[in-house]
Amino acid sequence: MTDCIRNDAIAAFILESVLGIKLCQPMAGFVIVDERGMPVGAFVFNNHSGPNVELTICCDLPLGVRATRFIARMAFVDLQARRITAHTRVENERVIRAMKKLGFHLEGRSHDHFGIDDDAYVFGLLKRDQRLI
Repeated sequence: MTDCIRNDAIAAFILESVLGIKLCQPMAGFVIVDERGMPVGAFVFNNHSGPNVELTICCDLPLGVRATRFIARMAFVDLQARRITAHTRVENERVIRAMKKLGFHLEGRSHDHFGIDDDAYVFGLLKRDQRLI
């Protein structure tokens, strides 16, 4: 079982270190912890434009139902977004399978998103299509 703890700075540090990206404020960051309270990942909501919020996430373990529902509730209830947008590297098959299983739809490909010749798939999840909350 995993749980989520709000900590913008630590979540940003984890994501920037693991993914090699730079996150900007404003953001809402959470650390994902296992049953022993040890960090196993992090996620942030950023680029919140009202109807859309971007989700940036990495986790060493598969997300449990509790953490997945927490993420959906935060985006769709607390932030009142109508959609979540997420990007993943095109070769990251594990994440692509997980995104589809959660109801995200592949919307396109973003060339050089993570760097030269490092493309990303763009996924979206609409509030009306989600089955998490």
